[in-house]
Amino acid sequence: MAEITTPYVDYDIYTENNFGNLNFKDLNNKLFCTFTKKEYVDDLLNTLTSKYTIMYNKIFVLQSNNGEYVCTYNVDNGNINDLPGNTILVHRKKESNTLYTINALNELQSGMESLQKHNFTNPAERA
Repeated sequence: MAEITTPYVDYDIYTENNFGNLNFKDLNNKLFCTFTKKEYVDDLLNTLTSKYTIMYNKIFVLQSNNGEYVCTYNVDNGNINDLPGNTILVHRKKESNTLYTINALNELQSGMESLQKHNFTNPAERA
């Protein structure tokens, strides 16, 4: 991504109040990521906001190094009919604000197993 902006958020989406009770309403939503070109960002945002109930009323628009734009947003499970093209389901690691897919984790695990199978190690660990 070309520029990363991390806003300060003074609430935790996983808690409903200051008493630490789980907010089960938020456990039934999905984080989606839609890829688009700059000239289609406004149309995509209009489509998303008119067709879906966007949780927290927030859509994050990020620009990648290759000029492609990425829109991330949470949608309630009961509100998912047909998603726009070029949309994938992603997960977010809260501590580092990292977006990832389960398929990417599976590929990473497969690669690690392959390295272990061939007894490859980090050169720094051999010394």
